[in-house]
Amino acid sequence: MSLFARLGRFTYRRRWPILLLWAVVLVTAALFAPKLGGQLKGGGFEGSGRDSELARDLMVEEFGLSRANLTIVFEGDNLSVRSEEYQRAEDEALEPLRNMEEIRSVTTYADTKDQRFLSEDGNKTYALVGFNVSVDETQNLVDEVRRKVRSDELTTYVTGPSAVYLDITNASSEDIRRAEKYAFPLVLVILVIAFGTLVAAGIPILIGGVSVLTALAALYFLAGVYDMSVYVLSIATMLGLGLGIDYALFAVSRFREELENYPIPEAVSRTVATAGRSIFFSGLAVLIGLSGLLFFPFMFVRSIGVAGVLVVFVSVCAALTLLPAVLGVLGHKVNALAVRRNRGAMGAGFWGRSAEAVMQHPVLVILIVGVMLSALLYPVTHMKIGIPEAGVLPDEYESRAGDDILKQDFDYASLSPMQIVATVPEGPLSAEGLQDVEQLGERVRKTDGVQSLESIYTIGETAAREYAEGVSEARKEAEAEARGRADALVEERYNQLEQEQVQRAVDEQTSQLEAVQGTLLPGTEEQIRSQVEPEVEKRLEETGAREQIRSEVESELQQGIEEQVPNLPDGISADGEITP
Repeated sequence: MSLFARLGRFTYRRRWPILLLWAVVLVTAALFAPKLGGQLKGGGFEGSGRDSELARDLMVEEFGLSRANLTIVFEGDNLSVRSEEYQRAEDEALEPLRNMEEIRSVTTYADTKDQRFLSEDGNKTYALVGFNVSVDETQNLVDEVRRKVRSDELTTYVTGPSAVYLDITNASSEDIRRAEKYAFPLVLVILVIAFGTLVAAGIPILIGGVSVLTALAALYFLAGVYDMSVYVLSIATMLGLGLGIDYALFAVSRFREELENYPIPEAVSRTVATAGRSIFFSGLAVLIGLSGLLFFPFMFVRSIGVAGVLVVFVSVCAALTLLPAVLGVLGHKVNALAVRRNRGAMGAGFWGRSAEAVMQHPVLVILIVGVMLSALLYPVTHMKIGIPEAGVLPDEYESRAGDDILKQDFDYASLSPMQIVATVPEGPLSAEGLQDVEQLGERVRKTDGVQSLESIYTIGETAAREYAEGVSEARKEAEAEARGRADALVEERYNQLEQEQVQRAVDEQTSQLEAVQGTLLPGTEEQIRSQVEPEVEKRLEETGAREQIRSEVESELQQGIEEQVPNLPDGISADGEITP
C-alpha cells in the first residue's frame, strides 16, 4: 500500500478529530485574517544595500530630507491661490498638521512663492508635508491627516506614496470582499453544472475558502516579524481560491468515481492515493517555483514568494487532510441535492468525443492551439512594466484623484525627482568641486528623458547671476547718485577755492597799502576785491582748477561707491557666470 493510500485510510479513521482540528484553525483564522491589512507595508521596490537606498539614507542623514512625504492638493473653484481668502483657508486647513510630532515640515506656495506650486488655471495648489518617520509609519497616519486637513472653502486631496499604499491595501480588501460576493456564487454555479449536485459543488468552495482564510491568518503572524507587501492580500486570495478549488475539484471527481465501485473507506483511500498524489506533486512543483522569488533582493517580490509558498502549503494540507475527512463524513451524501440526472453519461460523452477528436488529429490541434496561444502572447511584447502607483487605483480613491490633478495641472516630474548623491573630495563649494559637479550635471542632462536638473552648481549659477545682477544694479544706482552730486560738489569746491584765493589776494594788497598809507580809505577793500576777482577767475581757468577739482570729486565718489557696493568675488564674472 502506498504512502498516500495509507494517508487516505488515516484521514478516514481520524476524520472527526481532523475536522475538529480544522474547526479550531478556522475559528482562530477568522479572528486574525481581517487584521492582515494593518500589518502590511507599502513600497518594497528597493533592494537592501542598493545605490538608491544608500542615496536615500544619505539624503536623510546628511541633508535633512524627510523620510516620507505626503502631498495635499487644494482646489478652490472660484478662488485664486494668490488671494488672501484662499491662503487663509489653506493655512487653517494645514494648522492641525503643524502640531503633529511626526511631521517635520509643511511647505506651501505662501512660504516659497515658487510658481511650481500654482496650477495653470490659478485655483489649485499643493502643500508638501514632510515626516520624520518611515513610509510605513506614515501610512498609518494617512487617515488621521485626512481627518484633520479639511476645509469648508477648499476641496482637499491627500496623496503621495504612503496614501497610495494605504488605498491599495483598502482596494485589495475590497477586492476580497467582492470576490466573496461575486466569485464564490459564480464558481458555485460552474461547479453545480460540472458535478450536477449541490453538495459536491460546495466542497471545492469550502476548501478554497478554508485555504484563503487560513493563509491570510498565517500571513498576519508572519507579517509581524517579516516585512510583507500590501499586494500579498490579492496574491493570497487569488492563489488560495484557485488552488483550493482546483485541488478539491480533482479529488471530489475521483472520489465520486471510486464510490461507484468501492465502499467509503476504500474510496477515500484510493482517492488520496491517486488524486491526492497528483495534488501533492502539483503543489510541490508550484511551491518550488515560487520559492525562487525568496532570493530576490526586493521586499515586494519576496513577499509574493512567501505568500505563494504559504498559500500552496496550506492548500495542499487542506486537500490532503481536511478534504478526505469531509468526503469520509459525507460518503454517498456527496451526491445529494442533485440538480440534473445522467451526469456521468452526459459528461463522459462530451469529454470522450473531445478526447477522441484530439487524438485523431494531433498535429492539427497543436497548430490551432499554437496559433491561439501566440495571439494571446502577442500583447506581452507591448507590456510596460513599472512600479505600481496611483494610476492602478479606481478613480474614486482620494490618492488617485489628487494624483490625477497633479499630473494634469502641475509639473509632475518636479514632485518626485531622481536624486543623485555625489562625494566631492575637494568640497562641493571649492572651484574644483563646482567644476566636477557641473561636469556630472552635464552628463546627466544629456540622458534621454531628463527634463530639468538642479544641483549646487545650477543653484550656484542662479545665485551668482542674481548676486551679479544685484551688485550691478546697486553700482548703477550709486553711480547715478554720484553723478547727481558731482556737479554740485565741483561747483561748491570751485567757489570755495575761488573765494579763498580772492580773499588771499585782497589781504595781500590791503596789507601793502596799510604799510604805505597807514590807514585805508573807506571802500578800498571792496574796490580791491572787484579788481582781484576777475584776475583770480582767469588764473583758475588757465590752470584747469575746475577740471582738477572734478577729478578729485569723482575719485572720492568712486571710492565711496567701492566702499558702499562690494566687488564680485573671484570666480563670478560680471555676467553672473561661475568661472572656477
